[in-house]
Amino acid sequence: MRQTRTNWAVENGKSSRRGLNMVEVAISSLIVGVMLVASLRVVGQSFLTQRLNADRATGQFLADSLLNEALQLSYMEPGLTSSAIGREANELATNRSNYDDVDDYHNYTESPPKAKNNTALPDFTGWQRSVTVQWVNNADLTQVLNTESGVKRVTVQTRRNGTLVATATGFRSNVP
Repeated sequence: MRQTRTNWAVENGKSSRRGLNMVEVAISSLIVGVMLVASLRVVGQSFLTQRLNADRATGQFLADSLLNEALQLSYMEPGLTSSAIGREANELATNRSNYDDVDDYHNYTESPPKAKNNTALPDFTGWQRSVTVQWVNNADLTQVLNTESGVKRVTVQTRRNGTLVATATGFRSNVP
């Protein structure tokens, strides 16, 4: 006769598996909690990175658009052969609609950003643009000069809530 092997514990109504004890449950909960916190940190960091990248792109667009606007104008006040950097008497610091040369933008600041006709651009609350115009050495564009050189460097900075987000720099010369 063939003898089959049976589990003594099963025959006697006892299970060989005892189930989870409290220590195992506590350790499992701790592991799940740590993994949940780590994943939430990764998701939060991802959203922050996306926000910063979006701000940089928006800031660069705002800086580039104002820089391009300024660089399209003449090097010097029309009709003059020399002039200081800055606005003339009829040009307002708060309204660039009548700016006619690149150095009129010197020390121009706006918040929120505006179109050239002085209307605020929608959805840019908290953004600011500022411009600096300087004479630079035509042989070394990093060297700032205090006198006429024939080349002006225009720098536009864009900030969001006071934090510098983007900078755009361009040059305008008196060569026709």
